[in-house]
Amino acid sequence: KPTQEGQYQHFRAIANAVRLPVVLYNVPGRTGVNLEPATVVRLVEDVANIAGIKESSGSLPQITELIHLLPKCFRPRVSTNTASPIVPAHREHT
Repeated sequence: KPTQEGQYQHFRAIANAVRLPVVLYNVPGRTGVNLEPATVVRLVEDVANIAGIKESSGSLPQITELIHLLPKCFRPRVSTNTASPIVPAHREHT
């Protein structure tokens, strides 16, 4: 399983190899490893063409942390049935 640093390097290398916007995808249920909020923030700050994240951890505390840490223009997309309606409403009040 890759470490947070390993994931950072992986996504950074991909983003630096293309000119297109890159969307991160955190799906720990399929990959066996979680992309932590601190790593996402680091990627967003360091790599200009990272444009979004599809967050599928199912962790409401993690989703809330991402919303608070990421710039307001950076919109996480959530793909869990329980969290999907919460994110847009929560973002409006932060």
